This record gives sequence, C-alpha cells and structure tokens, in this order.
Amino acid sequence: MEEKLPLPKDPKLAAILKAAFEAFGMYGFRRTSMEDIAQGAAMSRAAVYLQFKNKEDIFRTLVAWYYEQSYLDLKAALSQPGSVDDVLLAGFRAQSGEAFKALLNSPHGGELLDAKTTAAGEVVAAGDAKIIGLYAEWLDGLAAEDRIDLRPYGGSSVDVARLMMTALWGLKAGVPSYDDYAAGRDQFALMFARGLTA
Repeated sequence: MEEKLPLPKDPKLAAILKAAFEAFGMYGFRRTSMEDIAQGAAMSRAAVYLQFKNKEDIFRTLVAWYYEQSYLDLKAALSQPGSVDDVLLAGFRAQSGEAFKALLNSPHGGELLDAKTTAAGEVVAAGDAKIIGLYAEWLDGLAAEDRIDLRPYGGSSVDVARLMMTALWGLKAGVPSYDDYAAGRDQFALMFARGLTA
C-alpha cells in the first residue's frame, strides 16, 4: 500500500498550506500576498502570522512537503518488483507527481521553479540529496544482484543517481507543459535503464 504524507493534522496549518499552494499557482510567488493566503484559508492575516513568519516561510514548508511526498512515492515505486525499465519508469513518474504537474501547468511555473531554488534553496538541496540517496540505494541493490552494471559509469551509484536527477532537472528548462516534460522523462527512464542493463 502506498504511504502518503498527509498535510498537517492541525486544520489551520492544513488550510494555510492548501490556500498558499493555490495562490502561488494562480498569482505566482511574487504577486501572492499574505492577504491572498489568509483569504483562501478563510482566516485573518494575524491568524496566518501566528503560524508562519511570512510567505517565504510558507513556501519553504510547501517545498519541504513536496520533497517528503516525492520521497515516499519514489520509495514505494522502487520497491516494486519488475524489470529495471519498468521500475525506473515508475520511479521517475512517482517523483514528478500531481504537485509537480500542477506547478508545470501553472501560468507561473517558471517563476515558481525559480523561487523554489532561491527562496527554498536549502530545502531543495536537502530534498535532492535524499532522493539521490534513495536512487543510489536502489542501484546498489540491482548491482549486487547482477541486474545492472555500474562499472562503465565509474562504479558509483551516487554519481549515476546524481546524473539522473540532473537530467530530470534539465527537462524543466524552458518550463515545458507537463505532457512535454512527461514524454521526455519517460524517454530518459528508458535510456538510463537500457544503458545500465546493456
């Protein structure tokens, strides 16, 4: 059964994060105000400020939530049985789930991707490192079973996992539609899987 990371149990926190996610998608990061978030959460600005310091704090919390959910979804996908092709494809798809789809399909996707790396840079770095570690662990398991060969790529599962993440980040350049991103992501999964098993 797929493990899901719920929004906070505190209904106020959950309402604020849901409202912020919707406001950032509708207005972009720069144009979203604390008032927009408060109205979306059906509470006063003062009540929002009791929970979060500012919109940057809310945004960092959303980015951290996204990474935790991506990690759980990816972990579930990589633990499934199947061919290297099928499991890596499932992993790539799990990593770029519904929240990422909403981000790319937002008219402010480019701004939000920029804000993600500037306003939440430390959260992004920690989240990427955790996901790279999960891919590396999966690759090490496959190598131990002689299902893949890492030697042509230097033998380091971490380096291969980092390369996969870099490729996925590169697909976001120009902020394509989610469908275009998904097509490239699926091609990358097949290329990586076939390269590792060749």
